[in-house]
Amino acid sequence: MLRRISLISGGFSGNVVARSVAVSYERNFRGKRMRAAMDRAGLTSGQVAYRMGVSDGTVRCWTTGRRGISPDDLARFAEIVNYPVEYFFREDSRLPEDFSFRQEVQKLSRQVTELAKKVSEEHATYTAGDEGALEYLRQKHALTEEDMEAIRRIIEKRETRR
Repeated sequence: MLRRISLISGGFSGNVVARSVAVSYERNFRGKRMRAAMDRAGLTSGQVAYRMGVSDGTVRCWTTGRRGISPDDLARFAEIVNYPVEYFFREDSRLPEDFSFRQEVQKLSRQVTELAKKVSEEHATYTAGDEGALEYLRQKHALTEEDMEAIRRIIEKRETRR
């Protein structure tokens, strides 16, 4: 196939064309992965561009494969969309098996921590033994039993620091 491409390209050596095709494929592959990661993270190219300090057009060129991306920019991009850098180099279309699970656990953990802090700040006088107050919070905020355990642990830690 590369031999045909070199004949069609008129005068380019097979190696130059092969390299060109490989680079083009790599950019398209990486661009598709970048677009998919942005979509899954719920980010637009404008939002990513703002966070990276580049233009929206630059991000669009990266995601369409028209322009290559530097290793430093790819590392920053991966951090913004919360994906491992390796995802943008792998041929298989799946994330590492445990990655999506870890990502979901991190998201839920952040939500529980934020809620526990909010509840703790709202009701700083509650103690671990104040089950009536904790039950009120559970009903008011529609908390699960896991949420309640996390809140109890936070309150207990706060009491041990006193």
